[in-house]
Amino acid sequence: MSDYYDQFTQAYLDSTGPFLQAFRGRNTDDLMAYYVERCGIEDGMRILDAGCGVGAPAAWLAQRFPALKVEGLTNSRVQAEHAKLAIEAAGLDGRVSIRQGDYHDLSSLYPHAHFDRVLFLESLGHSHNIRQVLYGARDVLKPGELVYIKDFFQRRSLSSDLQKKIDHAINVINGNYLYHVMQLPDLVAACMETGFTIDSISPPRIVPDLQLTVDFEHKAGRLTYPAFSHLHAVDWYDVMVRREGLAVQR
Repeated sequence: MSDYYDQFTQAYLDSTGPFLQAFRGRNTDDLMAYYVERCGIEDGMRILDAGCGVGAPAAWLAQRFPALKVEGLTNSRVQAEHAKLAIEAAGLDGRVSIRQGDYHDLSSLYPHAHFDRVLFLESLGHSHNIRQVLYGARDVLKPGELVYIKDFFQRRSLSSDLQKKIDHAINVINGNYLYHVMQLPDLVAACMETGFTIDSISPPRIVPDLQLTVDFEHKAGRLTYPAFSHLHAVDWYDVMVRREGLAVQR
């Protein structure tokens, strides 16, 4: 996976800018304000952006919450280098920390019960072992606090012909993006099995501009469109889960 982002990060930057997410509009202030509201982010919290890309969401949060501490984790050397330079240029050293590492190893990378929120912004689908990631997230999260997962999930159909088209499209997406498009019931089960309770599940209140994805695919030469597009094969959801236990007073 690190090789994928080492190779294609510049194509993402050229086509979508530093917010490396597919399901969003072009106004990234609106996107981030939505995350703040949805996740209940407050000043003074400590946030982990697991799969942070080039650090744009982490920098945005730190610029607007002066007492917030944000850790960003990416397994891409290229992304980590971009992010560190951007954080330094923005004068956010000491408030935003970027690390190159694998989010399957959260327990060895961060202290126990360290974070108030753990965010997976279209990053969890890259995992080859979701339960391992979630166990780690639970370990580094304070009791009673929240993990936020925004991602896309495979649609299911009662029509066998339509399901074949969906399955084919999912295989293309997985191949082009080195992804493992999840099924929502599987994620819910994994969260419950790893010690979380389900706080909420809902479609994001975001109007996406999928031209961003089209632009990237043309730039990178990894075309999924126009054959049976993403919109026919996937749904997006916000999944909020809470670590069991009493919340820690800040």
